[in-house]
Amino acid sequence: MYKPFTVDRMIKTSASLVCNQKGDIRLRGYLLQYRALGIWVAKAAEEYSGPGASATVVTAEWKCSVGDNQLYRGRVTTRQLKNSNGTWFASGPVEGPEQRLTCRA
Repeated sequence: MYKPFTVDRMIKTSASLVCNQKGDIRLRGYLLQYRALGIWVAKAAEEYSGPGASATVVTAEWKCSVGDNQLYRGRVTTRQLKNSNGTWFASGPVEGPEQRLTCRA
């Protein structure tokens, strides 16, 4: 998980998965916004699923309102690789670093 950032009124965060073998790879990442009292809300999600890969990157992005100043972080939930050696998967979410961002015009 990488730290969230802004580009042209878009809040974005990326996640990557790198394996030492090729196979059917699947990765799902989220962009979360902090509300209050420990509550994080998913604003965007992105998933990649495809054959014959050993690495992939997903970027979840959300169009923000000008002037918004919120705390964001990324989360990855699905991490999986299937090939002739079997299936590897990781369970449980991985939280990325937090970043306070202001949306600009």
